Order: sequence, then structure tokens, then C-alpha cells
Amino acid sequence: MQDEDYQSALRVLRNQRNALERTPSVAAKLDGEEIRDMLLVGLNAQFEGDAGGELFNGAGKTDILIRVDDRNIFIGECKVWSGPRTMDDVLKQLFGYLVWRDTKAAILLFIRNKDVTAVIDNAIAKIKEHPNHKRCPAHRAGADQYEFTMHADGDPEREIHLTLIPFALRPTAEVPTTTIP
Repeated sequence: MQDEDYQSALRVLRNQRNALERTPSVAAKLDGEEIRDMLLVGLNAQFEGDAGGELFNGAGKTDILIRVDDRNIFIGECKVWSGPRTMDDVLKQLFGYLVWRDTKAAILLFIRNKDVTAVIDNAIAKIKEHPNHKRCPAHRAGADQYEFTMHADGDPEREIHLTLIPFALRPTAEVPTTTIP
């Protein structure tokens, strides 16, 4: 059931990502926390109020946590891309929040750059360079999400399924404004 719930959470997030990408005038007005809060609305609709934001787990407060029957089924970190160091920071945060029983996590990467493909390639490379990286399937260009198998800090046998979901949001300056007469 845990994997089914995790996949369901990813599906909700991909659908919300697609909606945000299709409505740039809305996305342009939102900062990272506001996008996270919007994502929590959809997750709580799916998981009947079991999703929360800024909840303590491990060594800090994770952006998104879904807990069902006293088990964490999803831990997500939201980050606005601001350069390659973004991935170093989010991976450090994420691994700090995971406890030994946590095996499913995601990075929701909000990209406001023009060259989205280059940012995604850079993010993937950073994850592969991380010392906890074990393996990943071949990635195809333009994928909806990217999967990785990582291991828990200090336990190379404890595998963590990590998903990267990029959000290709237009830079604010590019969003056309319309005036209704």
C-alpha cells in the first residue's frame, strides 16, 4: 500500500505541476512557499487531510509530509532553482529530514529560467554526484519526473526512492498581462 500511496502523491503533484505550467499568470505571482501551500491543497484532497507542510521529521521541518497510519508515505522538499548549489542544499536538507523508516522522498524543483532543459540536466547530475546515490534508470529528455535510488545516511543497504519533479514555470518578466476592458 505504501508504494501505491507514494505513486498517488506523485500523480497529484504532476497534475498540479501541469496546471501551474499552463497558467503562468497565476504561477508568476507565487513564491516557493505559496506554491507548496497550493500543492498541499491537492494532496489533502487526495489523502483526506493527511498531508502537512513544515512538519518536524528527523533533523528539521520538511516542506511536505504525508503520514498515513503512523507511517510516512511521502516526504517532499520544494526548492526554487537558483543555481547548481540549489541541489546540494536540498539534498542535504532532505537527507537530514529522513529517518531510517523513511524510504520515499521527492524534490519539487521550481524552475523560472528560460533554459529549463539545462537546469534539469544540471539537477540530475548533482543527484548522481551525491555520495548517497546508488543507481538510476536511463532518463529520457522531457520526462515528467526522474527516479533515483539513494541510500540512507550511514546505511548503504537501506534504499530510498527519490523522485525529482521539475516545474517549468516562466520567468515573471515573460508572463503576459491582459487587461479586461
